[in-house]
Amino acid sequence: MSEVSDFAVKVTNRRCELLGHLTDVTPLESFESEFRVSKEFDLAKLYSVSWVGLRRLVTFLESIGTRGSLQNVPSHVHRILILMGEFNGSLTIGTIEVEMRHPKKPGITKFIMEYDVLVNNGLLRGSFVAFEHEGLLLDSLHILCRPVFRNHRLPRPNFARNWAVANAQESLFWYEYSFFVRMTIESSGLVLASAVRLLEDTLQRVFQRISSVEAFAKTLDPRAKQVSRGRELLELLSRFNDLGHTCVSSLQAAQEPFRNCCHALVTAFVDRDSLKSGVYGAVQGMVTALQSLSDLTRRLDQVGFESSQGIVHFQERENILTFLKSLNADDVTSEKLATARRKAKFTNEGSSAEDASDWHSSLQECQQVLAGVDTEVEGCLVAMQCYDSIRQVLEHRLAEAECLASSLPALVENSLDFAEVRAKLLEKASSKLATDQEKYAFEFFFPEEYAIRRNMEAGEVVFFETTKVSEALVEVVKEAS
Repeated sequence: MSEVSDFAVKVTNRRCELLGHLTDVTPLESFESEFRVSKEFDLAKLYSVSWVGLRRLVTFLESIGTRGSLQNVPSHVHRILILMGEFNGSLTIGTIEVEMRHPKKPGITKFIMEYDVLVNNGLLRGSFVAFEHEGLLLDSLHILCRPVFRNHRLPRPNFARNWAVANAQESLFWYEYSFFVRMTIESSGLVLASAVRLLEDTLQRVFQRISSVEAFAKTLDPRAKQVSRGRELLELLSRFNDLGHTCVSSLQAAQEPFRNCCHALVTAFVDRDSLKSGVYGAVQGMVTALQSLSDLTRRLDQVGFESSQGIVHFQERENILTFLKSLNADDVTSEKLATARRKAKFTNEGSSAEDASDWHSSLQECQQVLAGVDTEVEGCLVAMQCYDSIRQVLEHRLAEAECLASSLPALVENSLDFAEVRAKLLEKASSKLATDQEKYAFEFFFPEEYAIRRNMEAGEVVFFETTKVSEALVEVVKEAS
């Protein structure tokens, strides 16, 4: 499990800086006293975070009655927070990182902005806003500010007078769906990165257990080298790390086109000269990016299988135990035993001097050290399931991309009804939700359709829900107009 060194806090003037890597096993309780006196929680130096780790942090802060605000929330961390649902009121968001594009400056610039400023602009101006000095905000405020508005149709979509304003239902759907794709892939990247780190840390501990006992045996008798597996396991460990980190890097690199698609749609929505081709050009870019994920999907399957098969090799320990049991206790002097224990880094804490110098007690200690291997390896195998889950998420998006690829030409030429494509696409998306993150994302962007799916699974009659969805879409179109 993660050590305290992976996560730390620094408190100054009731402001708490969260440092390091936040995982689902981070010992938050160790810092309860610091959390209780803090009113601000700065996430700027939290260099890595897992989905479950962030959820545990928010849940823990609320459970101890903390009343404060989250400051300098990185953009990808904020996207996790908004998928988690509503805060209970004791925690608020103070400042977040946002992405801007200035008409006179190249590229994308990141700024830290007051959350209240974003909320007020949403109330006064709508979902898509440009600031005088910073430039165009490249994300919709109806996504960024959902924890405050708590309504997926607010703030209103303030399109410029272009094709989008005349086709608000269609335009909003493509933006919502594109962001849904972006967040499912981004959250999959976070899950994979967390799992790879967990596997790396856990297998390192397993290796240390085995190498410790092997060092003990080799000090007692050099013949133990014949049954030692330290070098083999070290090579396996290096191989698994390389495979995992390569997949993480590939998945992180794959996220960029989807971010660009969402940004391109926002730009099209606020440009008075935007045409249908601009909106559908961004959608086509998303489809192309999705289709390119097929190789990564196969790679995840291969890596998951190879790693799962290889991890089992870390469980083998009978040879070294058999060797130790074959040694003659009379040949193990107290001096040699003391040297072996020192090489193995066995502590005498909790043991009497007699136990520490007793061969049978030391042999039992070796067995206890190796007994922990099974639990560690079982945890690794459970973590390895994320490869299969993420592969399924990508395959779902690939199936939707196939549907879109066959429909887009007809949609652009107005020979196919948009409502038909929308219904078919959402049916595909909602029928297979492999992970919690995928479910949360679908519910966040398409709550009415999620309610239909949930009621259908419960066996309830849902005809009236279809009417609700239609009415909701008409409301959005009216608001946009």
